[in-house]
Amino acid sequence: MSLTVQDLEKMQQQYLHYRMELVKGNIIVMSPSGYESAEVAAEMIAQLHNWVRPRKIGRVAASSAGFRLPNSNLRAPDASLFFIFNRKAT
Repeated sequence: MSLTVQDLEKMQQQYLHYRMELVKGNIIVMSPSGYESAEVAAEMIAQLHNWVRPRKIGRVAASSAGFRLPNSNLRAPDASLFFIFNRKAT
């Protein structure tokens, strides 16, 4: 049985405190991160943000941002960097 993003959204509404991803049609419940891994993720996000913001080249997000990939997977990495292309020079 292959599940969809809509199935994942329904599950997330029922289990608000769980992080979930959709991988190859399966819903994966992510284990809670420990203090150390959460601290590392926070540091990564801070460093990325401090590098990206003054350059105005993209956006940074934490694990609550989900990404729908071309293969229909929905993933939530600990830290994400979106580069913005085709922007006007200032």
